Amino acid sequence: MVNIASEAKDLQLDFKGKKIGEEAKVLTLRSNDLEAENSFEEPKNISPAASNVTLARGRLKISIPAQALVVCKIPMR
Repeated sequence: MVNIASEAKDLQLDFKGKKIGEEAKVLTLRSNDLEAENSFEEPKNISPAASNVTLARGRLKISIPAQALVVCKIPMR
């Protein structure tokens, strides 16, 4: 998911009829500096941050940070 807005956006995805796990892994790629870039001197200037989110009753509720790319790995049963 991508949020190009200047503020965070709340999102809810409903996986009706699908058997999914209870926790998803989340990778977030963002920087406070929109001009930031990786270089040989600073190769991890922009790097993914890992976290987890709990899924409740087949729903994913997540806040996507401003100007960020977020990947959710949702286990299927």
